[in-house]
This record gives sequence, structure tokens and C-alpha cells, in this order.
Amino acid sequence: MSSSTRWAAPVSANRWFDAELLERSRAFHGPLARAALWRSGFQAVGLALAFGIAWWLTAAGLAGLAGALAIGALVSCLASWLPCVMVDSWMEYRHQPRFTDASSLPVGRFLVVAAVSGVGVGGLGAVVSGLVHLAVRATTWWPLLVIVGGGGFMTVAAWSGLRLGYRSEPLEAEVEAELALVASAGGVPGVIWGRMVSPDEPGINAASVGGIGPAQVLCTEALLDADHDLRDFVIAHEVSHLRRGHHRRAFALSLAGLTAEVASLWAADRWVLQRLDGGLANPRLWPLAVAIVAMTAAPVALIEAWRSRSHERQADLDASATVGVPGIDALRSLHEHDRSDLDPGLLARLLAPHPSPAERLMQADRESG
Repeated sequence: MSSSTRWAAPVSANRWFDAELLERSRAFHGPLARAALWRSGFQAVGLALAFGIAWWLTAAGLAGLAGALAIGALVSCLASWLPCVMVDSWMEYRHQPRFTDASSLPVGRFLVVAAVSGVGVGGLGAVVSGLVHLAVRATTWWPLLVIVGGGGFMTVAAWSGLRLGYRSEPLEAEVEAELALVASAGGVPGVIWGRMVSPDEPGINAASVGGIGPAQVLCTEALLDADHDLRDFVIAHEVSHLRRGHHRRAFALSLAGLTAEVASLWAADRWVLQRLDGGLANPRLWPLAVAIVAMTAAPVALIEAWRSRSHERQADLDASATVGVPGIDALRSLHEHDRSDLDPGLLARLLAPHPSPAERLMQADRESG
């Protein structure tokens, strides 16, 4: 099995980073890990609360499509939006501002952002719940309708995620020509380049999108200002993702995950929910349906993260070959200047889309001989 895909055992960060740097990283990322656990706990409590409220609403006469819309919005707000707002408010004003390194958002603006996101999350939950309700009542083939509809939404999201999710501007002709040489050496000519101007994308970073539409790479200002060896390594890394079709593979795996989640919901509806209280056609069972999907989504997320880490390892190897220098110096510089978690815990490693910095450095060291 190649070094790009095999399981990587936990690697000690102490070999690769000095004690002071590790301590700063732990001080920053420790609260983030705890915040993620708090968010998950709040989501579980919110889902249980939504189930109780949904039971009360339907007992009071709320039913049909109106019930599906109302309860879908309720579940989304209590089990997703509210827990995130609670944790994000702590992040914004106690630990690390979300949108800027300098200062926290004014309280008024934060509340507006939270309110707008609440409307969006609640509206999306209502739409999904309503569409599933209509599909279940219309045909026994509703799982196929849900998969096709979900797959279409994922396709649009995959196409628009980078193109519309980041504000960008064109690069200077000289810089674009330099990056185009790296892309051509990596086997992907004709890349569309841009500079990120989004306020929440600091640090040395780049993002690529491919598989649907033209290949595109956006770079942060810090990356464009970095040492050319580091800059070219990061660009070659993204070019590897494009050449090897990692975006298409990730999309296919996500679609397979969606199919597994819908299949679990269909099985639960047929053998459990219909025996309880009429199945998914009854809006009061929607919180239970969301819990079933969440339980299926957990192993799917682990598999997707594992596959993503294998793609990242391969892209590191390709980047070293493209730029013609070992990647260990570039990776060390990258992780020392950004805010990577230099010593993640077991759960963070399992869910992370990238290998830990120590694992990436160990691979680069091994490949350099």
C-alpha cells in the first residue's frame, strides 16, 4: 500500500516543533476542541427538546404539510442554529473573533448575523422537511426522489461553493504567469487564478475547485507574499488535487454517503417509525428521523475524513515532485505560520480532513530520504 493511502498512526509533535510553539497551539486549539464538544452536546439537547415540542404541537392539532414545515424549522433552529450561536458568541467575545484577528464584531452586527442565519437555517429545515413529507405521501419511491433532489443540491453547492463563497480579485499578470508555470509542471494548464479578499480567510492558504466547471485556485494575500518555495509548494499541492480528480472523488463519496443516510431513514421508517405513529408522514416523528440520519452520518463523516487525508498525503508527495524540492521545509514553515492544531487529540485526528502536521512532516522526511 502506498504511503499516500495507508493508515497513519499518531505521530508525536514534539519531534517536529519546539515546546513554546506547541504550547501556544494547545492554548489556542484546546478551547476550540471543548467548544466543539459543547456544540454537539447542545445539539443533542436541542433535538430532544424539539421532539417534545413537536409531540405537543401535533397533539394540539398541527398536522400535514403545515406541521412538517413548522417542525422542520423548529428542529433546525433548536438542534443546529441555536447551539451554533451559543458557541459562536463565546468564540467571538471570549476566545477568538471569527471574522478578524483584531477585534470582535460589534454586538449589534453579531446579532444581525445570528438572526439572518437563523432565518436561513430555519427556512432550509422547513423546506427539507416539507419536501420529504410530500415525497413520502406521494410515492413509495420517495427515497429515490430524496437522493436525486439531494444530489442536485450537492452538485449546485459543489459548483458554487468556491466561486460564490469567496470574494476574489484577479492576480497581477506577472504573478499569474509564475503560478501558471507551476500548474503546467503539475500537469494542469489553464487554471483560473484569483486572490481571496474574504475577511475570514487569513494566513497562508489556497483553495481549489474542479470536477464541475473550469479548474480554479484562489490564494490568500499571505500566500502570495510568502517565500516562493513555500508559495509554489502550496500551489502545486492544489494542482495535484485538480489533476488527480480529488474533487470528483470527494463528491462521489459524499453522494454515496447521502444514499446511505436516505437508505437508513427508509429502513427506519419501514420497520420502526410506521409501527410507532404512522411513519414519516406524521410530522411529530421528524425529530426522530433527523436523529436517525445523524447516527448514519457519523460513520459516513469518518470515512470521508479518512479518504480526504489520503488525498492530502498524495497531494503533498506530488507537490514535492513538482517543485523539485523536499516538502519538509515548506510544510514546517506553513504550520509554524498558520494556526494549525500542531498536536490534535484522537477525535480531532479522526475527523480532520488533513493529516496532522507531524504526520505530514514525517511523510516528507521519509520521502526526502
